[in-house]
Amino acid sequence: MSITPSIEHLSYAEYDARPGLRASQIWRMVEWSPAHAALACPDSGSMSLGRAVHCLLLEPGEYPARYWTAGKLDRRTKSGKALANSMEDAHPGAEFLKPEDAGNADGMLKSIRRHKVANNLLFSGPGDNEVSVFWDMDGVPCKARLDRCTPDSVIDLKTCRDARSHAFSRAAFGDYGYFLSLYFYSLGLSALGRPVKNLYLVAVETDPPHGVNVYLLDTAAQELAHEKIHAALDLYRKHAETEPWPAYPEVVTPLLLPAWKAFELSDE
Repeated sequence: MSITPSIEHLSYAEYDARPGLRASQIWRMVEWSPAHAALACPDSGSMSLGRAVHCLLLEPGEYPARYWTAGKLDRRTKSGKALANSMEDAHPGAEFLKPEDAGNADGMLKSIRRHKVANNLLFSGPGDNEVSVFWDMDGVPCKARLDRCTPDSVIDLKTCRDARSHAFSRAAFGDYGYFLSLYFYSLGLSALGRPVKNLYLVAVETDPPHGVNVYLLDTAAQELAHEKIHAALDLYRKHAETEPWPAYPEVVTPLLLPAWKAFELSDE
């Protein structure tokens, strides 16, 4: 299947329904296995809050229609059920946001607004928010949803528990592969004839005081992302017609004593 490169303003549901390999699948393919890449990521409370923050910051006009909250809502009581039903009727299709999450979302918005660099990247100058990009890379249909792109940059907004560099690096390069996703987005724009120079991650903490840090992806990180993305595309082409996609190799693997345990034993 070949995709004509395009950049479009779509709802997430419309984007999700379109074919294409996305960054999260590429990350799971090279870090886990093709079988893991084939599975949809389970939703979670942190993901729900993240979606709300993205909407509040990047699509503020949509926020009242997508989210609703209530100060005290106990669905175990008759009055609580009645209140929930009336609010759901008044906000059809909207997602309930717990009061503490709504407060944290507002706090994150205010914190980013106070941060001169983050505020400038996300709210100043020409740019497009929440755009969907579709392109073909080495014969593989790909897609991405960008938080914000400007004439020379891609900005990815991330909510996190800890925005300090040593902690956020673990998320960016270990747990979630943010560095790979950001570089993947730039490849999509390049396919559209819109190459960018700067790749930014804006990290904001979900809990007060909602600290903010802004990170710029360096050349070494981009080169590593490039290698991993093309390794994932090779795996995809290899297993595209396989059903189901394979998980781990069917071999016996030696379980080696890790260095940290050996060091621990040497001190006893």
